[in-house]
Amino acid sequence: NYWDGHLVLPFAAMDREPRRVAILGNAAGTTARAYGRYFPETRVDAVEIDAELTRIGREYMGLDNPRMRAFHEDARPWLERSEDRYDVISLDAYRQPYIPFYLTTREFFELTRDRLAPGGAVVINVGHPEGQDDLEKVLTATLREAFPYVMRDPREDTNTLLIASE
Repeated sequence: NYWDGHLVLPFAAMDREPRRVAILGNAAGTTARAYGRYFPETRVDAVEIDAELTRIGREYMGLDNPRMRAFHEDARPWLERSEDRYDVISLDAYRQPYIPFYLTTREFFELTRDRLAPGGAVVINVGHPEGQDDLEKVLTATLREAFPYVMRDPREDTNTLLIASE
């Protein structure tokens, strides 16, 4: 499914397993759990505004990654305060019809770029109505203001992953 791309696409920019990952919009932790399974040495900072989703993930979905730290707050202020550098920043916080506008700006994408370790990548899930790619095109153009390389991976009729790196 689309969340598998969050594990695979970083290798378009990287030649090694990620050491540190930030997941912005962790929900119940599908991607964080998969990192724990397939990359057990990777440290995951999982940011989810709704603590109840993390609880549900732990209770019902096997979210037991011992290298995961959960942060229950808004992604952008959290990233602004962070001084850490990440090999991968995964963004999965866009949900139609509401998309937090402050997670789509040039300034936000510059912030993500500044929080990446050298050679790192940003992976963004862009959910959209079937057959409509307007949002994806606008986000790609905005990403290109902060990153020289942007690729798209249309995973499903309603999900495209964007990957950006230097």
